[in-house]
Amino acid sequence: HHSPKGHCIRGCSVPHTTDAIFADDCHCGGGPNVSIRSRLPRDIGVPEVKIEKVLMIEDDKNIRVIAEITLEAIGNWKVILCESGPAGIEAALREKPDLILLDVMMPGMDGPTTLTKLKECMDPMPPVIFLTAKVQSTEIAYYQSLGATGVVKKPFDPVTLPDEIMAVLNGSQASSESQEQAIC
Repeated sequence: HHSPKGHCIRGCSVPHTTDAIFADDCHCGGGPNVSIRSRLPRDIGVPEVKIEKVLMIEDDKNIRVIAEITLEAIGNWKVILCESGPAGIEAALREKPDLILLDVMMPGMDGPTTLTKLKECMDPMPPVIFLTAKVQSTEIAYYQSLGATGVVKKPFDPVTLPDEIMAVLNGSQASSESQEQAIC
């Protein structure tokens, strides 16, 4: 249900920055732009993002272990694991990752606070993808307003996690229907 010429399917006259706007992405009616998709035009030839080193900040040990195994084995990425926001900030400054995967809900310093502090001390700032079960449009808009590139829904399917991450980084989002059989 793509719309022609960068306008939403609601038919509003507000021009949009992509030619693939869906009704729930529209700036024009009923609230903020809640798209997880990139706001870059699809036809400018943006190169795929190159990932070699990923920092994962996640308090759940089981999720860390499963993500590390899949991201290293399937994604062929080096993975650095941290269990808290402060440890993650320290590792980010030391390791200079190409991508940060950040849990939203953690004890002590939560994900949004961690991202805010990272932005204060990292330059350049790598893309940040939140990992969360909270994927309502208002929450996604909030995460993006903080500077997150996008969101990967928990629970996620370990087999498709690298592809989901690349879809977020390259401006398209994997379908949530593929996440119904997630195991972690």
